[in-house]
Amino acid sequence: MRSFCLYIVTPIFAFIGGLLSYILTVKLGWDESLNGDIRAVLFWGSAVYVIVVPFYYGVIYFIDRRFEKFKALLYIIACMLVFLIPTFPILALIFGITRPFSLEIIPFYSFFISSGFIFGLLTWIFKRNNVHTVM
Repeated sequence: MRSFCLYIVTPIFAFIGGLLSYILTVKLGWDESLNGDIRAVLFWGSAVYVIVVPFYYGVIYFIDRRFEKFKALLYIIACMLVFLIPTFPILALIFGITRPFSLEIIPFYSFFISSGFIFGLLTWIFKRNNVHTVM
C-alpha cells in the first residue's frame, strides 16, 4: 500500500493540485477561464509532467541518502525548485517564450511550484507514517 501511495497517489494528486493552481492563477491574474484551452493545458501539462516526475523522485532519493533531519522541509523545497527544470527551457522551446518572467509563463510556474509542494509533502507523509493510518 505504501508503494501505491508513493508512486501512484502522490504524482496524481500533485498533478491535480498543480492543474488547479494553474486554473486559479489564470482566473485571478487575467480574470479568464480555460473553457476552450483545457484540453491543451491537460495535454501539455501532462507531457511536461511526465518529464518532471523522475526528477522529483531523484531529488527525494538524494535527500534520503544525504540527510537525516528536516526531510519534510527538504522534500518540499527541493521539489518546488525542480520547477526550474521544465518550466522555462521546455516551454521556451515549445512556445517560443524568451523572457523567464513574462506574464505568459507565470501560470506554468504556479503549476509546477504547487505540484512540487504537494509532491514533497505527500512523499514525506507517506514515508513517515504508516499508510494504513493515513488512508
